[in-house]
Parts: sequence; C-alpha cells; structure tokens
Amino acid sequence: MPERARVFVAEDNKDWQENIRRILESAGHSVVLKAETFDDAVKAIEQFEELGVQVATIDGNLDPNDTSGYDGRALVEAIGRHSPNVKTVGMSGLEMQGVTIDLGKRGIAKLGEVVTNL
Repeated sequence: MPERARVFVAEDNKDWQENIRRILESAGHSVVLKAETFDDAVKAIEQFEELGVQVATIDGNLDPNDTSGYDGRALVEAIGRHSPNVKTVGMSGLEMQGVTIDLGKRGIAKLGEVVTNL
C-alpha cells in the first residue's frame, strides 16, 4: 500500500467518522469519500475507481436501529464484487468477517499504521 492511501469511510456516527478521518490524515492518508448509511455506502462504491479508493473502513452497523452487523457484511461483499483490489478494514464493535483486517473500534489508535502496512 502506498504511504498515502486514498480511503473511503463508512460510519454512521459523526464523532467516530471524524476520529477515523483525523487518525488517517495524521498518518498521511486521505479520506476521499464518506457514507453514513448503508444505501449511501453501496452507491459510493461506484465512485471508487474514479476517486482512486484503495482502502475502505467499514462499520458493522450503518443503521442505529440495527445491531446485527448485516450492513457491514453486505458492504464488504459488495466492495469485493465491484472493487476486489480495495482493502477493507473492519471498524466495528462487532467482529467483522470477510474484511482484509478486522481492527475494531478498540484498535482505532492503530488505524493509520494498519492502513500504511496493508
């Protein structure tokens, strides 16, 4: 992964979204696309190639009324089908399967380093 990755952030909580952005940018990466809902995240995938997205950070739940983790799993699958070269980082309180690396919200401090080393 280049030292300056172009990153998509799928996170419904604005505070977490800002924390992710701040950590990534302090490590030299750029957040080029964000989504707060599952529908917006799926639509955003269509822009990956145009924006040069290399990494996607994904929350397991993009709906505050659903804690099943369905959104995250379905989004990882959609990214895999549309943009198989994009690395995925699970950034959820839930265990995320199918991602390149499952960092989780507790591992947020390591996010910049993890993206650099993908």
